[in-house]
Amino acid sequence: MSDTLRTAWLGRFDPLVIPIILDMFEEAGIYATTKLPHDQPATSTYNLGSFSTGADMVLVDAARLDDARRLVDERLPRILAEMSAELDVEFGGEGP
Repeated sequence: MSDTLRTAWLGRFDPLVIPIILDMFEEAGIYATTKLPHDQPATSTYNLGSFSTGADMVLVDAARLDDARRLVDERLPRILAEMSAELDVEFGGEGP
């Protein structure tokens, strides 16, 4: 048996949401990363098409792909809703 970690493509996500996803996976013990570092500017070294820098692509431990999908489908919307509600309270729900 090999100790090599295999990753699987989970999907593309808004770069503002990716740190939340990575934190959520870390708490769940799921290895996850982005194609490129999400906290560094993309370089022209990678040619991934005109609509992606690679920093928006999330890869996870292939053995935990179903768990990761379940968290994104079930838990992430709740986290984002809670964050939105907190912002509404803090800023009075008023737009610019």
